[in-house]
Amino acid sequence: MAENEKPLSRAEYKRQQQNEENELKERDKKRLKAERDYAATHPQNNPEPEEAPTRSRKGRTVPISGEDKSRKMKSKLNIAIVGLVIAIVAVYLVLFFVG
Repeated sequence: MAENEKPLSRAEYKRQQQNEENELKERDKKRLKAERDYAATHPQNNPEPEEAPTRSRKGRTVPISGEDKSRKMKSKLNIAIVGLVIAIVAVYLVLFFVG
């Protein structure tokens, strides 16, 4: 706050906040109207929706379900965990026998 400004009362501050909020709402309304007008005058060529990922099973493609993705991820994580455990054991063995 500048030195020459005196502090606002609660009522004045509330009125100021309300005015700012109303200005934001009006600006949003104008922006949305402009966007709708633009969309109406400039039609888009909507590309075809992206298809779900597929995988091949016996020569045919089958969409991958969420359950299949989860199963694959579980398998990969299990392999990573086993690999880390083996690496930790190997480090301990090396430190035990070398030290």
